[in-house]
Amino acid sequence: MKKNVSVLIILLYSLVIYSQPFLEDFDGVTPPALPAGWSSFSLFSANGHPCTVSDDWGTIDEGTFAGCLPDPVTTSTSTPPNFAFIGDVAGMPPGDMVEDVLLTPVLMGLLSDESYDIKFSLRRTDLSPMPTTATVFVKLQYLPDVDGDGFAEPGGDDGMLFDITTISLVDGADEPWAGFMESWSPPTDDDYFIGWQALWTEIGETGVCLDNVEISGAPPLPVELSSFTANFSNGSIKLNWVTQTEIDNLGFEVERQVGSRQSTVGNWKLIGFVDGHGNSNSPKEYSFLDEGISYGVYSYRLKQIDNDGTFEYSNEIQIEAGEIPDEIVLEQNYPNPFNPSTTIWFAINESVQAILRVYNVLGNEITELFNERTEAGKVYHLEFDAENLSSGIYFYSLETPSRTIHRKMILIK
Repeated sequence: MKKNVSVLIILLYSLVIYSQPFLEDFDGVTPPALPAGWSSFSLFSANGHPCTVSDDWGTIDEGTFAGCLPDPVTTSTSTPPNFAFIGDVAGMPPGDMVEDVLLTPVLMGLLSDESYDIKFSLRRTDLSPMPTTATVFVKLQYLPDVDGDGFAEPGGDDGMLFDITTISLVDGADEPWAGFMESWSPPTDDDYFIGWQALWTEIGETGVCLDNVEISGAPPLPVELSSFTANFSNGSIKLNWVTQTEIDNLGFEVERQVGSRQSTVGNWKLIGFVDGHGNSNSPKEYSFLDEGISYGVYSYRLKQIDNDGTFEYSNEIQIEAGEIPDEIVLEQNYPNPFNPSTTIWFAINESVQAILRVYNVLGNEITELFNERTEAGKVYHLEFDAENLSSGIYFYSLETPSRTIHRKMILIK
């Protein structure tokens, strides 16, 4: 009687692939909305008190912006370039009160031993007919995603904002656009938000404009593989995997290694390709069916490929599957020859009392590796350690009530 071996392997992990910088020019959204994932908050004070969600920061249509505006909100339906804008905020002495902070989407998997270049453009403008003399300070800050939910909560679950640098936009009327770049290393490996806060030295109708944000090495949507499973049924192995987020994902090559316990490292075969979803910030499910499977051990891995050709391998999963071709299977040990240890594996298609022993060339028993009742169809893997034995030929035998099988192995030191 043949017995089916059906094994489910589940692997949970994150595969994060940095494929391009984080870029935002605020185009392609309808003012005054912010791009997806961006958020704006009003802080009560500079010492990290709770904050409230704010809509003061918003985008504005550059085609309608002419220096002096009574309100940053525009109803324009045209589509020239946009930029982020905040204005008409009652000011206080620097550090005494901070008003609205604008935060990026979460930047995942930043590393403390890497430096990230934060590039952006700022412009200060005066909104009233008579220019104010207020000096505008813009703080560049970071916020750790402490609770790991991907949503910015400054002053709440994510704690305080931390300063990276402070920029002064000088007194006077409208200023031209100016580019800035700050290099920053996170204090710990974590997910972060980057933010811009504005401070005024006195009450005045002053505005701040932000555009052309670029953060090198920190895409907001890495390819994050959250699960990878294999299941054998009816002569086929079905692979399933899930991504939580994707950016620039061309797809996945599926690779298989047959009988990996007795194969050399790197003996992988390409068996298929599954198209990716390109860019996504929601879970995506994938599957692949490997048909015509016979009894044995199979390993699988995914090769995730970006549109630019860069790639990253997933971790490997292994499954024992197929039909046992006989009542008893005793495989050749691997590796063989070996030093000092090797693996012996066997399977029996019914529940019986079984004994696995090792002998020397003279027929003397060296050790008993197994002596119990087997589970029908289960594949057993037993390690034999010959650390205290001399080089030479050894034998191992599997004994059942109906049959005994012998194999030879070689120890070379």
